Amino acid sequence: MTSSADKSYRPDDFFTKPEIISECVADIHQVILPHIEVSDKPHLFVIDSSAGSNQFCRELQLPHYANDLFRYPETQGQVHHGDWLEIKRESIPINRKTTQVAIGFNPPFGPRYKLIHDFVDHAVREFQPEWFFWLIPVYYRMKPEHERWYEVVLTRKLDGNIFYRPRTGQDQGGVLCEFRVYKRRESPVEADSSIMTSQNVMPKEHSLVQIFKPKAILDGKISLANLDPEKILLIRCVGRGSGRKFMEPQGDGISLFHYKDKDSAPVDQLTWDEFFQNYSPATFYMFLFQMPLNRTLFRHQWIDEWRQMAPHSFDPRNSVCMNLYKKEHCIPILFKILNHSQI
Repeated sequence: MTSSADKSYRPDDFFTKPEIISECVADIHQVILPHIEVSDKPHLFVIDSSAGSNQFCRELQLPHYANDLFRYPETQGQVHHGDWLEIKRESIPINRKTTQVAIGFNPPFGPRYKLIHDFVDHAVREFQPEWFFWLIPVYYRMKPEHERWYEVVLTRKLDGNIFYRPRTGQDQGGVLCEFRVYKRRESPVEADSSIMTSQNVMPKEHSLVQIFKPKAILDGKISLANLDPEKILLIRCVGRGSGRKFMEPQGDGISLFHYKDKDSAPVDQLTWDEFFQNYSPATFYMFLFQMPLNRTLFRHQWIDEWRQMAPHSFDPRNSVCMNLYKKEHCIPILFKILNHSQI
């Protein structure tokens, strides 16, 4: 009889590339462990809630407990096979008087990050770990009740495709991720409402920018007379130019930039009336920034991020484009640029 832990690969089985795991392990050894070793609890016990091949714990070479719901052919070392959400604290003996606990590493994401939330909820409820070592989407945020207790102390930006399909070895892209280390605070703080909502989904507005459809101008909800042109940028969200075509207001007119490669000079000059006559307002987003910014630098950084997320959009032989019509495609890039860059 086959154990329930034994399984064939599913279409949504993605493993982290070995070189990415090695980079994250190096960060822990070089940056985090020195601080732990000089603390009043100088030992670290690591729990991997979704171990996969178990490379993360094996490379760390620290006391650990590795768990995965399934048993994979690639798995090496001792791995417990069970449902992480059912594992109790008493099943993993740890001397908490001398040992700190870290939980990681690459949890399943789930729709709207539900599975990440479930994994974190269980970890906090059962173990109250001092550390989280997470490889997660760049736009993921903890729930407010957890973020009050945990602060980000290390972030490694990861570019390109970091996952692969274990059956074929093929790259699996499409999700921008980073390695993020959280440390538990000694006392809670107020959660930052500017980067989360009560449902802990990506908010529709950043504290530095508001996002509208240009139709708001036609509907009279926004008055151009009251706007500073240097605070406005429009981006195509549907069609062949999605993510690559920008409208940049300049005085009374608009400059059109269409990125086919790295750089782009203005390819057309329009008035606002000509814009509304020639383009559907539903095919653009309008970013209204709280202060003037270097829009050229912003466009270049956007293109760099969009090229990683949708490289096929820059292939002239490709007839299929990746739209930004759903904001979950647009917002993560916007947050990444504004939160990590000086523009």
